[in-house]
Amino acid sequence: RSRKGMYKIFGGVCTKQHSKIDFQCPLTPRSFLAFAIDDLVASLTICIGALDIGEENWYMYSFDDTVVAKIFELLAGYEEHTIVIWGAFPTHGALPYTDPENPPDTPKEKLAQVILVFGVKRLDRRDGTMYPLILPRRLADITNDDMLSKVGRFLHCCTRSHPRGLPPLAASWDQHPGHMKVNLAYLGVLAASDMANVEGWNRCKTMNLPINIYYFPFKILLFVTEDNITVPMFGASDVGHLLTASSRQLRSP
Repeated sequence: RSRKGMYKIFGGVCTKQHSKIDFQCPLTPRSFLAFAIDDLVASLTICIGALDIGEENWYMYSFDDTVVAKIFELLAGYEEHTIVIWGAFPTHGALPYTDPENPPDTPKEKLAQVILVFGVKRLDRRDGTMYPLILPRRLADITNDDMLSKVGRFLHCCTRSHPRGLPPLAASWDQHPGHMKVNLAYLGVLAASDMANVEGWNRCKTMNLPINIYYFPFKILLFVTEDNITVPMFGASDVGHLLTASSRQLRSP
């Protein structure tokens, strides 16, 4: 039986109600439709504005893949017409559903297996994370080069959304093998040729540490804005994932 049916049988009343999202509110980021550059910039502008950081870059971003149930669903309220979501980007990320008698083509092999979620937040708070982009995709699409491209594109859009064109000061991610090149970029050891033709990363350079440390080849990653302002960027696999990986290694024979 449904929950409401059980409440009727036992005489209980469900007082809990989840708040509904007003997708038409101009302050709501359009996470499900922020696939194109201009749409992502618009979504990030809302999110960064809500962080109330002024002209500073005291904000960070994180990204992670989350497994989703493989099913197409309808979402109303985003556009004038209903859209079909949970198909894989780029061809089936958001399909218009305007005629119930003639629905869009939704083959099972185009269903998303995971969603790549980007979040931004202030550096001085643990809460208040905003989600400018939710990108459904297939597992086969997760590669090092693809992740480098997507993260670089996100960085580029962050600078276009910030009042002074500054990138996030910090970033975090987990230890998925597909994040290796992003990890190397933030450690300052990714080859310049790998970044030269990738949007976002092509504005980066590295700087040596002020002291020499044996067996420590890492450098500081710098971002140069369009106004020729150079700022550092810091990032790493977050502490929770590092501790989990360390625990696994300690338990391994």
